[in-house]
Amino acid sequence: MRRVNSFLTATAIVLIVVVLSSCQSVSRGKVQNIPATSQPTGVNVLVDGKLVGQTPINLQLARESVHSVRFEAEGYRPVEIQITQRRPPMVETMLSNLWLIPVGGVVIGSPIYLIWRGATGKFEELGEWGRATASGVAGGLIAWLVGSNLDRNRASSSDLEPQTLHIEMEKAQAEGESPEVIQIEKENLQQIHWIRIAAK
Repeated sequence: MRRVNSFLTATAIVLIVVVLSSCQSVSRGKVQNIPATSQPTGVNVLVDGKLVGQTPINLQLARESVHSVRFEAEGYRPVEIQITQRRPPMVETMLSNLWLIPVGGVVIGSPIYLIWRGATGKFEELGEWGRATASGVAGGLIAWLVGSNLDRNRASSSDLEPQTLHIEMEKAQAEGESPEVIQIEKENLQQIHWIRIAAK
């Protein structure tokens, strides 16, 4: 009997680890989609120093780390944006992991029921159905609470921000080009009411 109980306990531990370790990849995914657009379009996009394409583009960024996104185009000033991590609220994480309750009820609850049934004869007044139900509820709550806490504290479950990127590129001053100077004679200043400058 002891060997059976030891085997069931080991099986329960393995199942708990497997279920809880997989919760993040199932509920949130390891990458986050971040749309990137620009004006003008066709701007080169580099993520962490590597060229990944041109705008418009959907960036697939790993949640487990921060990223640097750089926009480059000939004749325009480059723009660089830092993508940071935000830990999701606990309530949001728990709601996204509600699926763990029925899974944990079966995967974790079943070994609990078998151990409970084989190790003791207590709570016989509950009957087989009552003990099975209690084991399922306990297994579901264990998976949900522990899994949500582990999920929230993983770097790979973070939300990346900003969640969308739109860049208005500014034209760069040509190398060696002097800024345009408009000279106004002193005696004409009083005759000028407004000045309009149009970019070329």
